[in-house]
Amino acid sequence: MILIRPTMRGKVMITAAFISLAVAFINASLTICMAAAALSAIVLASFILSFLSLYRVELQRGPMRDGTAGSSMMMPVIIRNLGRSRRQALVIREETPYSSEKIVNTAIAPLFPGERRVINRVVWAVRRGHYLLERITVAGGDPAGLFSRTKHFKLPCDIMVYPESVKLSWMPIRIKKQIQASNAGRPLGISGIGNEFFGVREYRPCDGVRYIHWKSTAKHKKLMVREFEANSITRVNIVLDVESSFIGGDEINSNFEYLVKTAASITNYLAGNFCQIIFVTGYNNEVMRVSGEAFSVKDRIMTALATLVPLKINFLEVLDADLDYFRSNSILYCLSMSEPDKVANRFDQLLDRGVDVRWIYAPGKCFSAFPFEASVKPRQEEKKYSETFGIVPYVARKETNISRMLMYG
Repeated sequence: MILIRPTMRGKVMITAAFISLAVAFINASLTICMAAAALSAIVLASFILSFLSLYRVELQRGPMRDGTAGSSMMMPVIIRNLGRSRRQALVIREETPYSSEKIVNTAIAPLFPGERRVINRVVWAVRRGHYLLERITVAGGDPAGLFSRTKHFKLPCDIMVYPESVKLSWMPIRIKKQIQASNAGRPLGISGIGNEFFGVREYRPCDGVRYIHWKSTAKHKKLMVREFEANSITRVNIVLDVESSFIGGDEINSNFEYLVKTAASITNYLAGNFCQIIFVTGYNNEVMRVSGEAFSVKDRIMTALATLVPLKINFLEVLDADLDYFRSNSILYCLSMSEPDKVANRFDQLLDRGVDVRWIYAPGKCFSAFPFEASVKPRQEEKKYSETFGIVPYVARKETNISRMLMYG
């Protein structure tokens, strides 16, 4: 699509040309006719030059790469002048909803005949998500600046902006005292997935069918599975709250975005360690679960975090859906914005099972545009949570350092 519009200067010149022509028809003096002819010639010449400013100019995208919020992204384009004459300076304009500017304008120096130029545009990404870029607009005009011509190039491209994450130097992901001592002083094994047989217990939804102990199942008239002595593999569970009614703060600096950033930081750290991970959250009005070796499921989790949006799903529903999947001697990072009344019972069950619960609570009032009220003392809040839930959460605020927060086990 090609559009030619007069600028403010052009509108003034067109008005002056029409007035001078009208006066020349009424009073046909030589001076007035020459002035009217000069103004009309300037307007007509500017219109023609504006029309030809984008003649035989081609544009195409360069190789695009996915980016990460909180960092710069390259958006290269290739522009060509296929004509035999020099093209004056142009402007490339494109909407980038994930950047801090929303619309990126890039000035292009004059193009020589047959010149091919690569323009490396750099934008600062601030919003995560999956975006479909539709078109790029090239704007030109005449040397006098009376008219502006724009040409739209349909160049579809999809791009993924992953959530920002903090590089963690260390995180406590090893559970202490996994081996208990007997009365005789000999170490007792802890059940898990290993090589040594440990015992038989009741079936849980997270158990594989191959571990079913059929003789014990027939004896007890319910599914029983074999347990083995635990090995050194660390298991980390992450539950992320997405309930929209508890979100506070602006679009970029909300408690929801803070927890997404925290989950991304944990995932990136675990991917560099030999461990297993279970990630649970609300996605498309359902409970989503991703599990496996951390390095193999990292991309799936990061893609989910990039496209995650707030939902009306209750945090308790998300937690209950996978309560039986959290194994003994595993770590649970509970990233919540809401305070469910019955969450204490869930935490009690997990603690009794031997799950190391680490609760990070990000209330919306701590992420508002106004400073957090100093009258609310954190120690009083932690005492209240300890009495209510039996576990003290780490209360996160907008200024809380994620790296330092995750160093505490």
